[in-house]
Amino acid sequence: KCEIIKGNDINLFRITVEDHACGLVLNGQLDYETTTTHNLEVRLVSNKYFVNQHKNFAQVKVIVQDDNDNVPMFQFPTNYGKSIRNDTYYTVINANADMDTPLLTVKAVDKDAGLFGQVKYHIYDERVNEIPNDDSPSSFFTIGEDNGMLKTQKSLQSVKQTPLVFVVEARDNNGDPLAGVVHKAKARVVANLISDVNRMTLVFSDSAPKDVRRHVRALEELLHEKSTGLITGIERFSSRKILNANGTVEELIGSTDVWFYAIDPKSEKILERNSSMVSSNILAPAVMSQINYEASSIARATAQGIFGPVEPKQQIQKVKAVVGVNEEVFPYALIAVAVVILILGSIGIVYICISWSKYKNFKQRMRQYNAPASPVRYDPVIINSQATQAAENQTSLKEYETQVLAMAVPLDEGDDLQLDFSAKNHAFSLDNVSYITHKENGTC
Repeated sequence: KCEIIKGNDINLFRITVEDHACGLVLNGQLDYETTTTHNLEVRLVSNKYFVNQHKNFAQVKVIVQDDNDNVPMFQFPTNYGKSIRNDTYYTVINANADMDTPLLTVKAVDKDAGLFGQVKYHIYDERVNEIPNDDSPSSFFTIGEDNGMLKTQKSLQSVKQTPLVFVVEARDNNGDPLAGVVHKAKARVVANLISDVNRMTLVFSDSAPKDVRRHVRALEELLHEKSTGLITGIERFSSRKILNANGTVEELIGSTDVWFYAIDPKSEKILERNSSMVSSNILAPAVMSQINYEASSIARATAQGIFGPVEPKQQIQKVKAVVGVNEEVFPYALIAVAVVILILGSIGIVYICISWSKYKNFKQRMRQYNAPASPVRYDPVIINSQATQAAENQTSLKEYETQVLAMAVPLDEGDDLQLDFSAKNHAFSLDNVSYITHKENGTC
């Protein structure tokens, strides 16, 4: 007989004996996503006289091939658990949103590997043939086939009925039915149109938006937890706005407004801020106190409370808490800086002009420079050796010329003496010849 002595810890395999041969049989279901290979060790058991004890072992490697056996699964935020339906994405968008405005990004995960795990997305209407195609909810949006990003594809001004409900479908195996089995998964999308009557702001007085945004997930879970029975979502983060007594709105850079909304889980419609459900579940003093306390701990900043958006009557003025600027002095400071720059620039231009003029004059003088004249040359004097004695008394009157050539002779290098007798060599120029003349009553 045969037995598996190693690698069968979870009893996925068993041994059978047929016709004096051992067979390895699958005893459980294999899963490629769990284990891709199984290494087994099988031993042949028999009388020691019939089996070589050194050759009664065998190593068996079982390679598991992947199959398209998993269905894509959509990933929903954990705080959507309060919804009556747990297969729905909730989102909001402005009625005056432009084309290609992002709405939402959905994501489905398939555990299969390779092409089996590649997911494609499509959208269609939940209710077919009840609404004309031009006004169907899915006609207002488009989805990225590969990334699942939903965007608007036309104006929402013509929407007559809210919320807009449609279906997103995820298909695995690259969405190609010709490649084999294709599994599908569906998720609902509920999109409400939002305006200022629906918005609420959680205010942080001493933290900038970029710092508070890091805690978006924790704040979403907090709002869902405290708003009992409602579905809430964060729309955006912005700098804090306050309304002055004169009707102007100031924007405080160092403070943050966390804009959020609430949805009725039964009707799936967005609620107004002054509705009874919002007043009792969110704006109640006890609930607001808990939200402020826990939000301050999460964001490590001071949460002041929940308010409605301000309505500016005049132009918004941005105020920086760190640096105060005097509006009366600031223009004069700019003028002073401009004058200083003008003066320094003028000085630099004058200096450059003077330097250039000096340079031009120097070049002109160099061009007009005349080299000194050559020394006076004398004709050679021929001395007649056959002159008479009478003429010897007159030799003192004759001038003798001795020419000294100021030649620069380079040092010999080895046995090679190289001299340049060309006209370009200044050492042999006639301008360098000096003359010594015989003075009267002198000697040579």
